[in-house]
Amino acid sequence: MKKIFYFQVSLTFFLCLFLFTGCNKNLIPSTNVAATLENKSVVNFLKVYKDALEKRSVESVMDLVAPDFDDNAGSTDPKQRLNYLGLKEKLEKYFAQVREINVGLFIQNIKKLKDGTYEVVFFYNNQSLVDMPKQEEWIASKDVSKMVIRKRPHRKEPYNYEILKGL
Repeated sequence: MKKIFYFQVSLTFFLCLFLFTGCNKNLIPSTNVAATLENKSVVNFLKVYKDALEKRSVESVMDLVAPDFDDNAGSTDPKQRLNYLGLKEKLEKYFAQVREINVGLFIQNIKKLKDGTYEVVFFYNNQSLVDMPKQEEWIASKDVSKMVIRKRPHRKEPYNYEILKGL
């Protein structure tokens, strides 16, 4: 009798644990964001961004960047500030040295701001095979980054956003 009672109590406990932890909002796979249509659209845009980086295509990346792009790379140094043309130049130099790029993105938060803009916080893991003076070398970096994007009118998904800040 005691075994049946303990079994029922254990079963009830695990059932409650499963129900309460399983009642979270549906999340988009490999993210921490709710599975809304808006969030899915932003995630699809970031997948296109990731693919453009991995192709090492300056044109593909710049197609996703707003003409009024302005970023300070998290620095107060004015020399670190980048606009659209400065970003294009930096990407051309960087991609010329890189043989292969593998990027992992984990989107942690999407926050709607104003006027069709969104702040996206994501963890990235970047592994690049880079030409060095003596040999090729794999270089890895990982960090949390923030990107501000804006909806583009009259563009089909996933190209319906453009990057205003952050890369």
